[in-house]
Amino acid sequence: LGIYGRLNCASGKRMKRRTRVFFAGEDAARAAGFRPCGHCMPDAYRMWRRAASGIRA
Repeated sequence: LGIYGRLNCASGKRMKRRTRVFFAGEDAARAAGFRPCGHCMPDAYRMWRRAASGIRA
């Protein structure tokens, strides 16, 4: 499972350049099987966690 986030995220900057993938938007990243970054996108990450674990909001 990959992780997507903002271009200026400190977590993303630690990634190896050769493993980085860029998407046109969040929908494309999710469709490719990526999840939101918990550091730079905490709200989207929490919603993803709830959905992934079957917990309703």
